[in-house]
Amino acid sequence: MMNGGCVHNTAKQHTTIDASTTASELTEQYLCSNHIMGFRNMMGEMGFDLSEPTVLYQDNRPAIDIANNNRQISKSTKHMDVRVFKVRERIEDQEVYLGYVSTCEMIADLGTKALGARQFTYLRDLMNGYTPVRARYPGMLFKCHLVLSRGELFGDVSVTRVFKS
Repeated sequence: MMNGGCVHNTAKQHTTIDASTTASELTEQYLCSNHIMGFRNMMGEMGFDLSEPTVLYQDNRPAIDIANNNRQISKSTKHMDVRVFKVRERIEDQEVYLGYVSTCEMIADLGTKALGARQFTYLRDLMNGYTPVRARYPGMLFKCHLVLSRGELFGDVSVTRVFKS
């Protein structure tokens, strides 16, 4: 995500079989950090100041703890050593920062899970940058899609449908 919009997105089957969900998340964390480094290199060559680390959002707290060296590597994640250490190195070098995001706000789930209509619409709008625009211009109507807020997604407010005229 950059300026509220998606700049890179992939969804494909793993080439390895992981023994646990944490190991799977560590694999994806490593692969995503590789993409981040590619984007950081490209942006640096274009003259952008990259003094802050790039945030890599994760919805698996054990994977965050292992990468931040706050937790021991268990028997089921021992084979992940090289990948974990590479992510740790990038965290120490201030290139990547692991941020926690709840599962219901994980945009990557669009490509990996079968979602209900409300959550799909919310995450789609978040990925496409509609949510920041709606927050800045609350009176603006977006046509051709279901207008949802976080409260509407989780049942706090009734859903408003806006149709193309």
